[in-house]
Amino acid sequence: MDLDTVFDDRVCDRDRMALERLRSTGCEIGFTSSGRAAAARARMRALGLEGWIIGCDGAQLARARDGHLLCRHSLPASIAARAQEILSAMQLDVFAVTADGAHGPPGAHELAQTALGLASEGYTSAPALRAEICALVAAGDTARVHAGANALADLAPTRISRATYSLPSGGSALRVSSRRGSRARAIGDLAARLGTRRTRAAYVTGVRGPYVDASAILELPRVFCLPDVPVERLGARCERLVTRAGEGALAEAIDRWRRTAAELVHASA
Repeated sequence: MDLDTVFDDRVCDRDRMALERLRSTGCEIGFTSSGRAAAARARMRALGLEGWIIGCDGAQLARARDGHLLCRHSLPASIAARAQEILSAMQLDVFAVTADGAHGPPGAHELAQTALGLASEGYTSAPALRAEICALVAAGDTARVHAGANALADLAPTRISRATYSLPSGGSALRVSSRRGSRARAIGDLAARLGTRRTRAAYVTGVRGPYVDASAILELPRVFCLPDVPVERLGARCERLVTRAGEGALAEAIDRWRRTAAELVHASA
């Protein structure tokens, strides 16, 4: 479940009961976030949620009970340094997301909040010296951002992924991360640890905010969105949309998934 988009500042009783019923059937629950795992864990505790944590859009997988990182996928140091050099030369504001927070230019905290979302928690203008960088985000003029994306095209294309997106405040941003650090891959890693298949996973998301990691939406077989959103933004594979938003929408998504799972079991019997 996408912690950033499904949950606000509270969990209604109906949704909480649905989560408890789901867990009582033996299902494992995980929460994804653009923020680092530590920040996601703090938010989960504030909401009274328990489960696995997938942070930094898949770059981190952690246990909820103690926050221990089970695996992480960082940008290789040499590639991160070269990417920062290229993007900074194009007069873009470059932010580095690490395990301990976000690092970027002085006075750019507001831009960091817009471009990074929850990943901006713990923002500091101190450089990310010797830190493992989960992702780089460059923000600024749209033309320069796209030029930056093109400039990185030949920089380890098999090891990094690039995604550009528009910012609500104007301009655009470019996100650079390890190809091994997507939400879909992290969900697959978690499924393997639990001794099951990724194809048995269902994903609940709320598609909002400046950047959406579409990997889980496009690659997982069962996706539920709160509320209904244009299908063209999700890709052709997303057919099961929850059309109502607000309290109880998560419970509806869980009920629909359980019915779908039961139908699949019955059909294979």
